[in-house]
Amino acid sequence: MEARVAGCRLVENLSRAQFPIRDTTVRDSWQWLIDDCLPYVDNWNTDVTDAALAAQTPFMSHYYATGNVQQETRDAVVDFYCRELRSNLVFPRRGYALGLGGLPPVMLHGKITQILSALIAATKVESVGESQFAEARRDAVKALGRFCLTAGFHNDADPMYHLPTSTAVPMLYDACLVALQDYTMDSRGDIGASVREASMVCLQDLTMLLAAEHPSCLTEALMVPVMGALLQQSSEKIDRTRAVAGRVITKLLHSTDPLIAGIAERQSLSVILPEDLCSTLNWACASDAFPHTVKLLSVAPYRRVVLTGLIVSVGGMTESLVKHSSNALVEFLQSFTEKEENLALICDDVLAIFKMFKKVDRVIIPLLKTLDTLLSVGCFEAVTTQEGNTFPTDLLASCKAEVARCTDAKKLIDSIPVFCGLLQFPELRTPCLQQLTIFLGHKYPRVRCLTADYLLVAMVSYADTMATTEMADDSAMEDTDPMILLSSTSWDNDTLTNVRVVRNQICRALNVPEPKAVSNAQTSSSAAAAKPKENFTSYQDLVARAGY
Repeated sequence: MEARVAGCRLVENLSRAQFPIRDTTVRDSWQWLIDDCLPYVDNWNTDVTDAALAAQTPFMSHYYATGNVQQETRDAVVDFYCRELRSNLVFPRRGYALGLGGLPPVMLHGKITQILSALIAATKVESVGESQFAEARRDAVKALGRFCLTAGFHNDADPMYHLPTSTAVPMLYDACLVALQDYTMDSRGDIGASVREASMVCLQDLTMLLAAEHPSCLTEALMVPVMGALLQQSSEKIDRTRAVAGRVITKLLHSTDPLIAGIAERQSLSVILPEDLCSTLNWACASDAFPHTVKLLSVAPYRRVVLTGLIVSVGGMTESLVKHSSNALVEFLQSFTEKEENLALICDDVLAIFKMFKKVDRVIIPLLKTLDTLLSVGCFEAVTTQEGNTFPTDLLASCKAEVARCTDAKKLIDSIPVFCGLLQFPELRTPCLQQLTIFLGHKYPRVRCLTADYLLVAMVSYADTMATTEMADDSAMEDTDPMILLSSTSWDNDTLTNVRVVRNQICRALNVPEPKAVSNAQTSSSAAAAKPKENFTSYQDLVARAGY
């Protein structure tokens, strides 16, 4: 590795000194050295790649200058780099993407469109096998920003020399916004975070360049999604990502030379995030950032995306993150001016997020946890008392749609407190109890046990909704009292047949229809495809999914 680094530094220094070479084989050998070192990584050490990138620009700027070599020679290098972006290996993709981003202007003649298309394609996941190449997508986004700074824009540009604003600008911003939705997960965690961070920096560089040279390109239609995506990242759960988003927001919002055009509600954003606050705010610290970011819910164009980011944080797993984000959200919602109108908009956004991220557990599971928090403190009371308001009913329908045919124990468990919280609304008593009694007879013991615990607490907390006058006449007897049955039954140790008998007793006591088992005719097709599991196997499945 040291020899490769030394060789690249020698090429870099000789190129900067414009050392004369008369034999093309020397130039070709230097080019081969750079090409060979660009994808070289030793145990994730990128020193060789960094040395090759440092040598590339001065080498090509001097030895590939017009008049020194034929155009075909320059084109061959660019074509090779573009082909390697579709490699089946991550390191060639990373190295040659960065190589394309570091090309000097002399290498771009006639290749602007080809390079732009190749780099944009490299920022996207085009097949299942590519989803784990997050580092390659990150470096492709970085290269895209460097390439645009080198090529520059022109309104009436010839694509042989510059990027045409009419076609390139929408393509570039669309690519960055797509990269900002990269939430790829693997055993290392959220590996898509590095792609999102690179995309935010790229958006900053592009926007600053266009604001200085072509401000008319920065329309409100272009900038609203950009600022919305940045504000969403500033309210999400990863500290480092919030810090990057905060720096980019500060740069774009408070830049005066050049002034960034097209930012909707600039005045409102500046009041919530003034320049002196942004310069000192520690965005990576949850206790510092969230009391300010929740205020962005009052800015209409960005409310839904900010709420999406907050939901991911409130429903997160880190104790300090959940504590500070949930406290900030609850306090802000409870202090809303014109409370009913503003809360109604928040409720509409919650339902819209359910539809937008249907069956996307990355958002839905945190959303269920967030709803549990908000329902437990009565944040929606002001809205639900309005005549004709259907939010509780629509919320119940959305939750039921998410757990329908769900086999993920974690998701089912997170939905239980929400169904119990909805029992506070009298009109939802029966449908919520129906869903909860289905969980009482679920094949996963942990789901049954937690449902019984939460339902018992809910029956005490919402005693007015669960009034005994609505129960069956014989429910006052000790052996049929639902609360006694819930507390005395061994929901996680008894057999499924026995607990379903008790469950049916609870249904009769609560005047709730008993869940009906799916007939053999309905399940014959699935039974033929999968071997039936014993109760013990189901319990093992629960342990694997929920870590219980």
